[in-house]
Amino acid sequence: MTVLDMFSGGGWYAEVIAHVVGENGHVIAHSNEAYKSFVGDALAERFDGVRVPNVDILMAENNQLSLEENSLDAVMLAQSFHDLYHSEPEGGWELIDGPAFLAELKKGLKPGGIVAIIDHTAVEGAPPETGDSLHRIDPGLVIANMEAAGFVLEARSDILSNADDDLTQTVFAEGIRGKTSRFAMRFRNPR
Repeated sequence: MTVLDMFSGGGWYAEVIAHVVGENGHVIAHSNEAYKSFVGDALAERFDGVRVPNVDILMAENNQLSLEENSLDAVMLAQSFHDLYHSEPEGGWELIDGPAFLAELKKGLKPGGIVAIIDHTAVEGAPPETGDSLHRIDPGLVIANMEAAGFVLEARSDILSNADDDLTQTVFAEGIRGKTSRFAMRFRNPR
């Protein structure tokens, strides 16, 4: 399998996926300058070509992602779907054209390919701007966006939920950072 770990950050999920797909599989760890300024050289150090040889780094700025058609078996968006609504131009984070971004993922996925999404839960009905202000997203908004882009929801799990998380607080709040309530979803590209 070839898997794209979109907005890979420090590459933790990319490394886990690399072991799952095995030596005959391939992982693409995506980053951009804004993420690089946040995690430094962690991605390059983790994937130096020696320790985890089946991972390549793809640098592409927001709204500049270009994927080869039908080249991916899966895409992982871990704690980053909310970033479709984040805007911080002074930090190099241009607001993402959500429909164009999802269309690019759909183009890159093979027919039957999957998109796995894990993200920080916002309260039901929270507006898209919550992705910017709290770094959370309403799971219903994710489903609506993915279905509008032509993906089909196949599975959903609340196994990562945390009843002690105040969903109205930023994910960086003291006491909850790293322990937020999260949801997991699997979508399929039906084409």
